Amino acid sequence: MRDLVSQAEQLGALYKQSFQGRFPYDDIRELFRKAGNAYEGFIPDLDLYFSTIAGYCSWGKRILNWKAEQRQKALAYASQSFFDRHAEYKPLLLFIEESELRTQLDLTDEMRTTLVRLLTSLEVPEDSG
Repeated sequence: MRDLVSQAEQLGALYKQSFQGRFPYDDIRELFRKAGNAYEGFIPDLDLYFSTIAGYCSWGKRILNWKAEQRQKALAYASQSFFDRHAEYKPLLLFIEESELRTQLDLTDEMRTTLVRLLTSLEVPEDSG
């Protein structure tokens, strides 16, 4: 149980870290300049993805009290990275360099994978084994 609490606390800390800056519009404009502007839905899709993952992680330790249905919904969403969920944007990966956008993508993915590990662990009964 201590490991679960530690993972949940880590999520809360990652959440707080994720909102240190603002949405990386400037980096996305530069990305479009390099890759072309044929990705009309990229900004709203990315914003929704960042917000959804951050929203789940903002619960911190309270995730441990979620009902099974809420855990399953979050797990279903978090089980895919942004570019797996939105394969139409994968060509942009070639143009994403070290930037605030890269930092935010990496941090969100760390949040996502930590959330998946925690939620998966919560699905296993404690006295199994």
